[in-house]
Amino acid sequence: MFIKLQEYCYFNFGLINGLLRLKPSSFLRSVFILNPKSFFYRHRSAKLNIKGRLVFGYPRLGSRVRIFSNSGQIYLSKNANLDILGTVGFEPGTLLMLLQNSSLQIGNNTNINRNGTYVFLCKSSIGSNCAIARGVTIMDSDLHDIYDHNNRVINPPSPVNIGNNVWIGENATILKGVTIGNNSIIGSGSVVTKSFPENSLIAGNPARLIPKNFNSWSHKGVVFRQGDK
Repeated sequence: MFIKLQEYCYFNFGLINGLLRLKPSSFLRSVFILNPKSFFYRHRSAKLNIKGRLVFGYPRLGSRVRIFSNSGQIYLSKNANLDILGTVGFEPGTLLMLLQNSSLQIGNNTNINRNGTYVFLCKSSIGSNCAIARGVTIMDSDLHDIYDHNNRVINPPSPVNIGNNVWIGENATILKGVTIGNNSIIGSGSVVTKSFPENSLIAGNPARLIPKNFNSWSHKGVVFRQGDK
């Protein structure tokens, strides 16, 4: 098992049936902090590049260490590539799956709340300073091919790109081919099937632009205003 890191760290790994576990004794010094009840699987050709800190399976960044019965799973399949560009947190119950030849880039200070599902088959991205609530689903494919009478695939995958400073509400779903512009807000329970520009307030099933004039939103005491990058 090989993980490419951009700064030194201390690891104490146990490998059981292809599942990688990080023991809590290395918590404070690691740039990859994995809850002992979380599971990490990486194909030998997959890459995990961390330029900062990845916290997976704990309640929130900076909180005290707690162990949950379902603390999440990471699967990096053949030739997959996960790039962490700063401090990123995945809370308990998260399923992060990068399928064959896929890639995902996540920016600094992004926190992903518990019980979400994130499955990627393309080259997708999530920006910096994003707040993603509980139960969110993001997928850049339908996971199953549909064929026409000429045996051609009619539902190919398409990347999902989430901009910077985006707030995604609880149980929202973002489907393939969607780009969300910077400083946008997606309401709880929304099903997003198309792209929206910067500074958008989005809600509904299917999601639509809500014509309300908002100037800013805050996350962890930081205020993000329209026009911020």
